[in-house]
Amino acid sequence: MAIRLKWSFLIAPVFGTGLISAAIQCMGDVTSSTDEIAYRSICEMKFLEGEHENYIMTGYGSGKSLDEANVSAMEQLARSISSTVTASTRARRSMNNEVVSSSFFQTADIRSKVNLKNAMMTCIDRNDPAGTLHVLVEVDVRSPETQIAEALRKKYPDSVSLKFTGNRYITSSQALSKVKHGLPIPRARSRQIEIPVSLYRQSATWYVQVGDAVYALNEGQLWNFVNLEMFALPKGDGFSADAYRGDNWRRDISNLNAGDYFRLRLNTASPGYVTVFNLYDDGRVALLEKNLQISGELMLPQSGVYQTATLDENEATTDRYLAICMKDPVDMLFTQKLTRDAGVVAGEGSFQLDYLLENLSTLKDAEIMSLSIRTLP
Repeated sequence: MAIRLKWSFLIAPVFGTGLISAAIQCMGDVTSSTDEIAYRSICEMKFLEGEHENYIMTGYGSGKSLDEANVSAMEQLARSISSTVTASTRARRSMNNEVVSSSFFQTADIRSKVNLKNAMMTCIDRNDPAGTLHVLVEVDVRSPETQIAEALRKKYPDSVSLKFTGNRYITSSQALSKVKHGLPIPRARSRQIEIPVSLYRQSATWYVQVGDAVYALNEGQLWNFVNLEMFALPKGDGFSADAYRGDNWRRDISNLNAGDYFRLRLNTASPGYVTVFNLYDDGRVALLEKNLQISGELMLPQSGVYQTATLDENEATTDRYLAICMKDPVDMLFTQKLTRDAGVVAGEGSFQLDYLLENLSTLKDAEIMSLSIRTLP
């Protein structure tokens, strides 16, 4: 029986009033006419003036409640970054606040490379005589690496040397290497300051924390902050994939099409026990095989084949496979076992990339190998 290894992403964040801490209370202008009093909110005026850096995008909104005004502003923000928000978002306004916000984010994040979780309210106007609330929200559309580098440059002088500390699979990542290149070269004999870095998941969103600053990551940004390439081996050496094409098995495949059958081929330097994980693009972790005895070459699965699939038929994905071989069995009970009758590990509890990285950092005398396979729709 084929094991279907599917990929998808789950976005279900909740936008609540917690983002208003950075907002300022603003007064609007009341102008008189012979027939009526027209209220012009300072938040709307700030939006129309557009006096901000070109990498800051803004959105203005109003409503009878803060959440309604918030959603209206986020819709405007999404439009300003060329995102399309469907009418279903507006239809859900009649439901409770949490569903409104969750629905909006599910729609907007899918259609935008900018993570709207990073948006902040910068203006709140509660002074409209009609009782309408007005808000202004803004988001920095630059990459997290660029934002982190700028924040560190502003906080620390070039007379100090910055060192990232934490899990080595994060501190050695491509993203943090880019951050380092964006920092000024420290002076000779400069004082060293350690900056802790961590990766974690909360409210269905991945975050990277650098010092005191926290940045929400889109799915495509997550793996920029994780380095498993240190375990990658030369093609065909140690860890590889064989795909069934036509009537033959072809070795050392790095690209597959959705629906292809394939097997994993392992060769370890020493006999022991091997555990294999499938790491999804969105940070989910599936346990494929656990503590199988190996001495020389081992084909996985031991019976049957794996089969690739994507939940979005129009999107390619990258699956990462991690094999850990140790002299003694290893215990990683936090991961979900992918069964033959299930196409994918599911549920928020399956997003265990951060826990896997923590476990990897504690292993002693382990032979670790990684393999990346690109699946085309």
